[in-house]
Amino acid sequence: MWRSIARTGVRSSRNLRLPGGRSDTHPSVSGFLGSSPNSFPREESKFLDAPLAAKLLGAGCRRDGECLPDLWRMNPSILGASELISNSRSFSSVAKTVSSSDVDEAEAAFTDADEDISISGVVQPLFQLKNNDVSRGKDKEEGVISEIKLNHPKEIEGIDSAKYAALHQRQIKLETDAWEAAAKEYKELLMEMCKKKLAPNLPYVKSLFLDWFEPFRDQIAAEQERCKGQTKLPYAPFFNLLPADMMAIITMHKLMSLLMTGRGDGIVRVGPASCNVGEAIEQESHAHPIDSVDVVITFDHIIHYDVQKLKPFYQMEFFALYFSDLLIFILVDHGWYDMVRIHSFLEKTKKKDNKKKTTEEEEGDTVTKDQQFLRKKVKTLIKKQKLRQVAQIVKGQDESKPWGLDMHAKVGSRLIDLLLETAYLHSPASQSADGLVDIRPAFRHCHRTRTDDQQKPGRLFGVIECDPLVRQGLDKTATHIVMRYMPMLVPPVGWTGYNKGGHFFLPSYVMRIHGARQQREAIKRAPRKQMQTIFEALDTLGSTKWRVNKGVLSIVERIWSNGGCLAGLVDREVIPLPEKPDTEDETELRAWKLKMRFVKKKISERHSQSCDVELKLSVARKMVDEEGFYYPHNLDFRGRAYPMHPYLNHLGSDLCRGILEFAEGRALGKSGLRWLKIHLANLYGGGVNKLSYDGRIAFTESHLEDIFDSADRPLEGGRWWLDAEDPFQCLSVCINLAEALRSSSPETTISHIPVHQDGSCNGLQHYAALGRDKFGAAAVNLVDGDKPADVYSGIAAGVQKIMQRDAQQDPAENPNALLARVLVGQVDRKLVKQTVMTSVYGVTYIGARDQIKRRLKDRGVFADQRELSSAASYAAKTTLTALGEMFESARCIMGWLGDCAKATFSQLRLLLADNGCFLDRDVENAVKLDLSAGKGNKLSCLVLQIIATKNHAVRWTSPLGLPVVQPYRALGTQLVRTSLQVVSLQKETDKVMVKRQRTAFPPNFVHSLDGSHMMMTAVACKRAGLSFAGVHDSFWTHACNVDQMNTILREKFVELYEQPILENLVESFQQNFPTLEFPPLPERGDFDPRDVLNSTYFFN
Repeated sequence: MWRSIARTGVRSSRNLRLPGGRSDTHPSVSGFLGSSPNSFPREESKFLDAPLAAKLLGAGCRRDGECLPDLWRMNPSILGASELISNSRSFSSVAKTVSSSDVDEAEAAFTDADEDISISGVVQPLFQLKNNDVSRGKDKEEGVISEIKLNHPKEIEGIDSAKYAALHQRQIKLETDAWEAAAKEYKELLMEMCKKKLAPNLPYVKSLFLDWFEPFRDQIAAEQERCKGQTKLPYAPFFNLLPADMMAIITMHKLMSLLMTGRGDGIVRVGPASCNVGEAIEQESHAHPIDSVDVVITFDHIIHYDVQKLKPFYQMEFFALYFSDLLIFILVDHGWYDMVRIHSFLEKTKKKDNKKKTTEEEEGDTVTKDQQFLRKKVKTLIKKQKLRQVAQIVKGQDESKPWGLDMHAKVGSRLIDLLLETAYLHSPASQSADGLVDIRPAFRHCHRTRTDDQQKPGRLFGVIECDPLVRQGLDKTATHIVMRYMPMLVPPVGWTGYNKGGHFFLPSYVMRIHGARQQREAIKRAPRKQMQTIFEALDTLGSTKWRVNKGVLSIVERIWSNGGCLAGLVDREVIPLPEKPDTEDETELRAWKLKMRFVKKKISERHSQSCDVELKLSVARKMVDEEGFYYPHNLDFRGRAYPMHPYLNHLGSDLCRGILEFAEGRALGKSGLRWLKIHLANLYGGGVNKLSYDGRIAFTESHLEDIFDSADRPLEGGRWWLDAEDPFQCLSVCINLAEALRSSSPETTISHIPVHQDGSCNGLQHYAALGRDKFGAAAVNLVDGDKPADVYSGIAAGVQKIMQRDAQQDPAENPNALLARVLVGQVDRKLVKQTVMTSVYGVTYIGARDQIKRRLKDRGVFADQRELSSAASYAAKTTLTALGEMFESARCIMGWLGDCAKATFSQLRLLLADNGCFLDRDVENAVKLDLSAGKGNKLSCLVLQIIATKNHAVRWTSPLGLPVVQPYRALGTQLVRTSLQVVSLQKETDKVMVKRQRTAFPPNFVHSLDGSHMMMTAVACKRAGLSFAGVHDSFWTHACNVDQMNTILREKFVELYEQPILENLVESFQQNFPTLEFPPLPERGDFDPRDVLNSTYFFN
C-alpha cells in the first residue's frame, strides 16, 4: 500500500532543480502535490495548515546553516491551497489521505556534488538503482504494479469505489486510532464532568476507568519527566515513546482484559500481566506517530532528526513524507529502514573534534578506528552506487533490537505499579454514620502459594488481585475493552512474506511462532515461489465475507439478558455461598470447607464463561450493522489455518457459528434445498447424522412443524431447536429453511448459511491413505457405502467381541473375566470415542485408561475405586487392541521407525560417539526398555530420539512446501527485577526437549497433512468461484455449491496422496542425517486413493 502511495507522488510536476543551483527539466519527474491547483483534491487538503507549512517548508528547511536548494522547498502556488500540513492530524488521517491515491510509475536521476556523504549522498545511487531497474525492462515494472493491485484491491465486487474508499478509511482508523480514540473519549468525558460539575451517567466499568484515568495519567507523566536524563532506570529509554494518556489507557484495558479472560477469580499473575502490558506498549510505539507535528517531516528533519524517534515508521517497513516528491518515491521504493541505518551509521562514525579526551574516550578509540575503516568502505560503495552492499554492512552495525521479555516485564510492571498507587474505589453503600465514604484500592499486589502438584510445595508467586467491586463488573467490561485485532471491513492485505500481509498496520505474521527462532528463520528463508500456494490459500480464507445473523443474535441477547442457562449458555444466576455452621465439630467444619471450595470453584467457572460470552457478544454488537467483514488468517507451525481475530469467529463454539453467516447470499437451487435439509439433520445430531442422506432428509421433513415453530416462535413455542446438539446453528437453519419452504419458489430463496462437510475421523483417514489400508479405508469412508461407516461404532463392536470372549473364560485362569462380564454391557461408541480420536495423535495407554475411567465414573458402574481403575485399565488395553486390528496398515506405518531403531541402535550409538555426541543414560535405558518390550510400534522411536539427542529439532516440509520445525525446547528461567517484584520469566533455550520432540511428531505430521488438504481445497474453490471457509477437517460453502465443493475436496485428497509422502519424509531425514541407514518402508496395502472420488460419505 505505501509503495503505491509513494508512486503517486511522482505524477504532476515537471521542473526539477538539482542541488548546486543547476536546473533541468525531466519529463518523468513529478510532484506529489501536483503542478496546479486542480491537481490536488480540495477535499483531501482540508487538514493542511498554512502557518505550520511556512514554518517547516520555509525557514525550517536548512542543513548545516545553508539554505536547501529549491528542490526541497514547496512553492505555495504549486500546492494549490494554503492549507498544507496540520499539527493536529492523527495517524489514521494521514494514512487515509495518502492511501486513496492511484498507482503510477516514474523514474528519476539525481546527482549530488557534496563531498561529505550524508543522507543526500545516498539519494544518488538510489535514483541510479531505480534507473537500472527500469532499464531491465517493463515486464518487471508491470509485475510490481500487478502485485500491488493484487495485494491491495481498490474495490470489492459489488461495492463501488467510493464506498470501498470509505470502508478502507474506516479500517485504517480502526487499526491506528484504537488507543488514541479511547484516550480522547476519556479526556472529553473529564472535560464534560468539569463543565457540568457532576459525573456523567456512565456504565459502571466505564465510570471506574474514568475515575482512574486522570490520576494515573498524571502519575505516568511525572514518571516520564523523571525518566528524562535518567540513565540508571532500566526502563527509562522506553518510557517516553508514547503520550501518558495513551499509556494509561493501554495499561488499564490490558489489565482488565487479563482479569476478565482468566480463571474468573479476579486474579492475574504479575509476570504474564507485566509482559502483556509491556508488549502492548512496544507494539503501539511502533505504530503510533511520535507527535502530531512530527508526522510531516522535511528533508531537513531527516538530516538532523533523532533516529530513535523515526523507528516507529521504518520498523513497519513503510514511510510517507509530505515534502519532496522525489524523495518520497525513493524512500519507500528502496527501503527507508536502510536509509536511516546508513545515515545513523555515518553520523555515529564521524571524526570528533580534537579536544582533550577523557580516559573513557581513549578506551573507545579502538571501536572508532574499526568503524572508521567501515565508514570509508561504505562511502566508497555509495560512490560506486552499490547500495545493497552498503545496507549489508550497516545492518551489522544497527543497534535497534526488539525490547525482549525482560524489558516488557520492567516497563509493564512499572505501569501496573503506578496504577496500583492511583486506582481507588468509592463505595457509597458502605458509608459510615459520620458520612465518610469508604475509599479503598481497586487492586492490590499480593503473593499466593502454588497448589499445583507438579510444582514445589510452598513456592510463592506474585499476583494482582482486584477488589470484589471491580470483579463484579468484569463480565460487563467486554463492551468497553479496546480490541486491536477486530474483523476487517475490507479484504485483508495479500500475504507476500513472513510479516507482509493480513492487517494494514497492525503487526501481522504468516505463522504464529511464539518465540520459536528456528521456525521463524525457516519461514523467512523459504523462497516465495515455494510459499505461493500457502499464501494464496490464506488469502482465499481471508477474502470470505461474513456478516452477523441478526435474527439469531436477537434470540441470544434475549436468552442472555434473562439469565442464560439455555442453548449451552452459562447460567448467570448468582450461586449463594454456604453458611458456616455454628459448631465446633471438626467433621462438620471440614465438610463446610469442602463445600465452600466447590462452590467457589463453580462461581469462578461461571464467571469465566460469562466473560467469554460477553466478549463474543461485544464483537457481534459492534459488527451487527456492517454489511460484511473479513477474517485475516495465519498458520500455526504445523500448517493449520486460524483467524487472527480471537473471539467471534467460525472456529469457535456453536454460539459463534450460529451468529455468523456468509455476507453473500446465493439462491438455493434444487441441490441447495436438499443440502439445507441434510445440514439441519447433521446439526440436530443425536445419531441422526449417522443415517444415510435419504434418512436425514426424511428426518427433517418429518419435523417440518417443529421447524416452522422454531423459526416463528423460538422462545415462546415448543423450542424444538433447543434439543439439537448445536442449537443456535440449528435455529439459523430453521429460519432459512422455513423461509424457503413457505416460498412459492423454494429454489430461488437466497441463503447465507454455510453448509458443512466434515471428515470422518480425519486423522485415521490420512493414516489409511498413507498405508493404502483397504480395511481401514472402509472404516473411515474412503470407499463408497450405502450409509456412512461409523468408525467409533466399529471399534466398539471389536471391543465388545474381545470382552465377550474373555467373559466366557474361567476367572481363575483369566483375571479379566469378571471385569469383562461387567463391562460387556457398558461398551458403546461413547465409551471408546475419545480414545479412538486421540489414538492417531499418539495417545498412550495411560491416557486411554484415564479417558475411559472418566466415562465409567460418570456412569456409576463401579463404586470401589480399585475396581474402577482395574476396569478402566482392562477396557483401555482392549480398545487399543481392537484399534490396532482394524487399522493394521496404519499401525505398521507407525511401527516403521521403531523397526528402524531395532536395526540401527548399535551403529547409531557408535556414530554419535564418533561425532562427540552421546545418548543421555536415561534416554538410552528407556529406548532399550521399549525395544526389549517390543514397543517399537510408534513413530516415537529411536530415529526421532537420535535427532533430538543431537540437539536438532525434528523438521520436515509439508506437501505444499511449508517448512515445519517442531518448537519444543527446554525452558530456562530468567529472573528480572522490576518495581513490583522479582519476576521469573521462562525462555526457550537451545536444548531440545527430547521426549516432547519424539511424542509430538505423529500428531504434528498428520496435522500438516490435513492442513495441506484444506488449503489445496480452498484455492481450488476460490478459482471455481465458490465461497469457502475451513475449520481444519470441516469445509464450508453455500448450500447450492456443496456438490461442486465435494467434487473438489475429493480431487484434492487424491492429488495429495498421489505424491510419495512417506518417501519424501525419508528423503528429508536422509538429507539431514546422511550417514544413518534406514530400513525400507513397510509393505502397504492395495487401497487405491482414487476410490475416494466415488465415496459418497468421505466428507459428509
